[in-house]
Amino acid sequence: MKSLIKVMLAGVFISTGALADSATDIIRETDFNGGLLVHVGCGEGKLTAALGAGDSCLVHGLDTDPDLVAKARKHIQKLGLYGRVSVARLDGRALPYADNLVNLLVAEDLGQVPMEECLRVLAPNGVAYVKSGDKWDKTVKPRPDAIDEWTHHLHDAGGNAVANDIVVGPPRRLQWTAGPLWARSHGWTPSVSAMVSAGGRLFYICDETLVCADGAVPSKWFVVARDAFSGVLLWKRSIPKWGSDEFSGTPNTGHGVTVGRFTMPPNVGKRLVAVGDTVYVTLGTAAPVTALDAATGKVKRIYASTDNADEILCTDGRLILSIAPSKKTPDVAPAKQVFAVDVETGRVLWKKGPFPGIRASKGQDPFGRLELAAGDGKVFVLTTEAIKCLNADSGKRIWRVERPALPAGAVRRIGFAGMYEYLLTVMVYHDGVVLLAQPEPNTHHTYHTMPGALYAFAAGDGRQMWKHAYGGWGHCTPPDVFVVEDVVWTHVNAETEFGSSWGSGYRALDTSKVDYRIQALDLRTGKLRKELGTKDIFNVGHHHRCYRNKITERFLMSCRRGVEFVDLTTGQNYQNHWVRSGCLLGYLPCNGLLYVTPHPCGCYITAKLTGFNALAPQKMSENQRAKASKVKLEARLVKGPAYGKIANRQSKFIPKGIENPLAPQICLPRLPREIAERYLIGVRNTPFVFLWGPNLCLRYPQYLSRGDEISTRKKSNPQHFTIALMQK
Repeated sequence: MKSLIKVMLAGVFISTGALADSATDIIRETDFNGGLLVHVGCGEGKLTAALGAGDSCLVHGLDTDPDLVAKARKHIQKLGLYGRVSVARLDGRALPYADNLVNLLVAEDLGQVPMEECLRVLAPNGVAYVKSGDKWDKTVKPRPDAIDEWTHHLHDAGGNAVANDIVVGPPRRLQWTAGPLWARSHGWTPSVSAMVSAGGRLFYICDETLVCADGAVPSKWFVVARDAFSGVLLWKRSIPKWGSDEFSGTPNTGHGVTVGRFTMPPNVGKRLVAVGDTVYVTLGTAAPVTALDAATGKVKRIYASTDNADEILCTDGRLILSIAPSKKTPDVAPAKQVFAVDVETGRVLWKKGPFPGIRASKGQDPFGRLELAAGDGKVFVLTTEAIKCLNADSGKRIWRVERPALPAGAVRRIGFAGMYEYLLTVMVYHDGVVLLAQPEPNTHHTYHTMPGALYAFAAGDGRQMWKHAYGGWGHCTPPDVFVVEDVVWTHVNAETEFGSSWGSGYRALDTSKVDYRIQALDLRTGKLRKELGTKDIFNVGHHHRCYRNKITERFLMSCRRGVEFVDLTTGQNYQNHWVRSGCLLGYLPCNGLLYVTPHPCGCYITAKLTGFNALAPQKMSENQRAKASKVKLEARLVKGPAYGKIANRQSKFIPKGIENPLAPQICLPRLPREIAERYLIGVRNTPFVFLWGPNLCLRYPQYLSRGDEISTRKKSNPQHFTIALMQK
């Protein structure tokens, strides 16, 4: 179809023209590449089913007529599509979706649903395709400037882990959730190694093997793509060689070398980058860099001579790569090469080195890292001896400055996780300034802040601009340095009287007396602009999570017990103990959402979220939305044919052999035998489910509440049911 009219109205792109009424035409004309597709006014479900032909989409049909809904369900079930394609009744005006969730909305007749409601549920760059007479109107919801992407491990090629996103805020709503529900184990290599986002998609590297399984069960590593706003699985590719054994030879359990969750190299997240419509990744520990199509996962290019790449940056049409040798050396990290590669042609533009890498440990990090950063036509390399600045076009050295020396009293003893804390140095480039955060430990291990010195160097000539003290949080993880516009944010190393901690280290003797705070330093001068108190966050006991913090333009997001938001303007903080992410990697703030990965933590087990979750900030409440759409909440209950006929609501049946007080259970009698015997049952937030004949027994009922949905899947014909759980 050639567009007859193309206009922009109130920030929304609209095109109008004639079109044949087929699913293939609709998919083509809307440029739909996967995600959540909604069909309003689905009728008997024939077009709805046809729209669900692709593997990378989830289709939901809506209709106000219950008879048509029943016919549509029967038609879709007959085709064997039910589950990936489903149908529900529409109340008439309000669409049953969260804000910014739907990727494509198709309607031959919107009925009473206003276009404002369609735009509310559409994701950024989502499309409403609505028939008007014998033509179709295409409306594209633009991506707002207020949200940001996260293309590299630390946001961008400069390593500045700051999202230019003013929508991300304290989590109040669940946007979407996916599996796995849990990371493999607290004593095993972390299950998610890397995560980035670009083009409205989320990409990550994940081990999808069984939970709580030992080494007899092999890992199953994939690079996975989901729609960033709906969470729909778009594609995934297997990574045959990944994990600690492959990277360093250290067992995934740590096995005396380290604690299991610290087995991976600190820079492993830098092996995944997404820019525009391309994903750059190493599909194995020694594999070359591969370019994948972001929409389909198909290989676009394999870059020659890039085997053993372990850091990837993408800037100005180039890949800047750190290339490790094939063999590790016993005493120091082996020297590395830095390559520049043209992203379009694959041609190696230049190569420089060798550069001695920084190795925080021999067990987890045998090849070390170069802390690559790039921007404004320059590449910055951090070695054991110096900071080096290279011309991004030619690779020629612009300047070299010696690394600042550690003070004589700095502790160089190995930490409890097998790492030397003083070697967890961080380098960040932003707006003409190179920042170097160098830990200066006063103990080998602490749950208090660890002191360090922050240096600023001019990117043009390497001269030192200033030096300032800071404090690092996060045991056995690199310190935090964030630049928001012309302000550098770090933690302050708070003075305190020490007491002992696990691992023969130290912690604050009385955290209630410690003046915990963060500081804002001028990027050009290092002068203190202001400090904000964080006592409410850090004097709560326990310890900081084992991953780095992140930040947006509005909030510092620390990770003491869960995720704590500190308003950078007012200092007000919002604590969320029920939100945690996976070890070493942490969370991702972008697209107006907070993405958290599966974790292995047992704390707050009855309240904390599990699974892969996208969390949204506060929006209109359900009561407000119901009032706005003139829908009564009590009218949402649809009474099916079995309503009022359920017998034996207070069953106390417990199968033999599972009378375990540590594993509480609910048993639901009189379920159809076909469901109990032939379906695999999965319950929200429930790690273990057991089937005995016609009875469904659920462990951990504290996760369940009345009206929880139980999804059931049979290999040949996926379906879903909702079971109302009765409570005493």
